[in-house]
Amino acid sequence: MFGPKDKKTKKPSIEEIRAQAMANARAARANIGEETLQRIASAIQTKQQQSAAMEKARDQIMTHDVQRLTQELRNLIEEHS
Repeated sequence: MFGPKDKKTKKPSIEEIRAQAMANARAARANIGEETLQRIASAIQTKQQQSAAMEKARDQIMTHDVQRLTQELRNLIEEHS
């Protein structure tokens, strides 16, 4: 009813899938090069740190009283205009 009923095809085991994934990762690492891989890792780490700082700022803003926050924003706008 849903898909082929052929039971003769063997599904790969978890170990086989894991081994294939590791081989793919090693091949990709060799093709990309260690220097490029380090730059990508550094960029990802920087992005994660920025995201953490943004989340912290968002949490701090959410905990403030809405009226107080609105007034502080109005004061900032008046100062800069």
